[in-house]
Amino acid sequence: ICRWVAIPWSRPLEAAVRTLTRSDSIELVMSNDDRLKYDVVAIEQLTLAQMQELDQNTPCLLVVLAEQDAEARWVVTAKP
Repeated sequence: ICRWVAIPWSRPLEAAVRTLTRSDSIELVMSNDDRLKYDVVAIEQLTLAQMQELDQNTPCLLVVLAEQDAEARWVVTAKP
């Protein structure tokens, strides 16, 4: 299952996302206190159509900076 997490865009958050590298990891904390660790594999600007084309049959995490009216959005792709 590929989890999508949308976060409202802000300039400081975009700056933080753009500083991530492939050696970074992201920990997703669920409401039941489960902790899922993912390793960053890509940071890029994608359109909604491009995001939907990504292979969703493998475990992954997409962190999307949701900027209203933007054609392309910053997306962090991470895998467990």
